[in-house]
Amino acid sequence: MAEGARLLIVMPGSRRSEVGRLLPVFGATLDLLLQRFPDLVPVVPVADAVAESVRAGAAQWRVRPIVVTDSADKFDAFAAAAGALAKSGTSTLELAMAGVPMVVSYRVNPVTAWIARRLIKLRYVCIVNLLADDAVVPELIQQDATPARLAAELGRLLAEPAEAARQVAASGAVIAALRPSDGLPSDAAAWEVLSLLPGAAG
Repeated sequence: MAEGARLLIVMPGSRRSEVGRLLPVFGATLDLLLQRFPDLVPVVPVADAVAESVRAGAAQWRVRPIVVTDSADKFDAFAAAAGALAKSGTSTLELAMAGVPMVVSYRVNPVTAWIARRLIKLRYVCIVNLLADDAVVPELIQQDATPARLAAELGRLLAEPAEAARQVAASGAVIAALRPSDGLPSDAAAWEVLSLLPGAAG
């Protein structure tokens, strides 16, 4: 890796279906970002089950990504990262806990999206935003998850340190509020999110 390179965490998911939908979009997003930030180096932390699929899908990216499957390597990458592009899910909580500014995305098939919109009436999909009840982290879902829009949001975080710091501080406040007297913040986050779902006991 060249001296002065900036790491961009790319997290397309842990299932083959997620990787299949998101990796091409994330690759096109990276291509746009590299035109403006040629020093970016993508690091893709993934589960062993999808590592080969990710390597194959990213083989034609302009910059070959560093694919990591080890947890220690993942958190080392988080510590050095300038930003992240992540699938909505528990990985966003990990990124927030590590202080990494991010943009969140997700795509499902149109039928699933149609059903979800009618059954689940939540304003946000990102765990940090759900817990904050505010748009702390930019999230672009379904038809909004285009390379141009994702690159624009990530470019803003990479080009404006104050904006990145604002997100990290707001995310940190959410995490701090979750710290239980015992157990893990991630467990507390799970219970908080579950409480927001329709039909949850008050």
